[in-house]
Amino acid sequence: MKLAAAFWDYPQFTDAEYLRQTLEQHKGGDIYLWLLHRLLEHGRVVDVFEFSVKESPINAKDPFRFQS
Repeated sequence: MKLAAAFWDYPQFTDAEYLRQTLEQHKGGDIYLWLLHRLLEHGRVVDVFEFSVKESPINAKDPFRFQS
């Protein structure tokens, strides 16, 4: 993983395990959204998927209906 591209000015977030724990701890909050925004803006696509696409919001019974 090359998280330094997204978090060059926050070296603590270049550690994947620390980043994963922080995302879990602040899920749905401002810090969570800020971290994902930084990944989307400056990170690689594979890194964004590693940290953000764990659960699909799509209902398995009806693939065209999103779960709330």
